[in-house]
Amino acid sequence: MDHDDVAAEALGVSARTVRNYIQRGDLTAKEEHEGITDRYLVSVDSLYALRGKRKNEARGKRNGRRVSEAAETQGNDTTELLRETIARLETRAEQNAELRTRLQLTAQAESTLRDALDRERERADRAERRLEELEARLAEPVEAPEPREMAADAPEGANLQEHYGGPEEGAQRSWWRRWFGFE
Repeated sequence: MDHDDVAAEALGVSARTVRNYIQRGDLTAKEEHEGITDRYLVSVDSLYALRGKRKNEARGKRNGRRVSEAAETQGNDTTELLRETIARLETRAEQNAELRTRLQLTAQAESTLRDALDRERERADRAERRLEELEARLAEPVEAPEPREMAADAPEGANLQEHYGGPEEGAQRSWWRRWFGFE
């Protein structure tokens, strides 16, 4: 048996709390009167039993706190996870909007390029047709002018052969004259 001060020290509480335990029946003790002070002799077995009970309660409370802390931590983790997920979704939404804009611009550019290509093809076709016409004109044989026409073209008093050269030369000269606008 111990005195209530020793019991208080063993339990880590005050002497008053030990007396409250005795009154509630949590500790078994005998009252001892010494002069004006009352002292209690506490049973060692009841002291160990109460001490064990208090440790178990403390563990339960800590475990409860741990569970609650774990739940809180888990709640915080969930909140953080949600924030990260929302941030990722916002980033993806921005990327999708940017890609949509790029796609629209690409479609517009493609349409513009196709129109320009069609116009260029039409222009090239017209130019090719014109070239074929001109080549066909150049390929046509040039008729030699009649001697009477040659005489009309020649300056007065000029010798036709001197003016136009021989018959072949006259035909060539005549063609060149027409080409450069001398006739």
